[in-house]
Amino acid sequence: MFQFKFHAFAEPDGDGGFVAKMPALPQVFAPGDTAAEAIANIEEVARLVLEVLVFNGEEIPVDVPCESGTILEFQIDPKALEGKTPDTLGEGAQ
Repeated sequence: MFQFKFHAFAEPDGDGGFVAKMPALPQVFAPGDTAAEAIANIEEVARLVLEVLVFNGEEIPVDVPCESGTILEFQIDPKALEGKTPDTLGEGAQ
């Protein structure tokens, strides 16, 4: 079982909503109507990205702390990924 912690933060997007970002995973971002919704959405996206990295045996980036960020925790069981394909990763994620 792998355990990861990453900082994420939400900022206004200029259109009345918010966008959440994760400095350690710059390819991961998610919109939301509120800051809390954007953080919840980025958690789902980050989990999928982390599952793909673990699935492919790729290196997991080191967290980049941010002062006003939220710490998101992930537990990924490589055995739970067995038998999946990249297209089916993320299915059944909590």
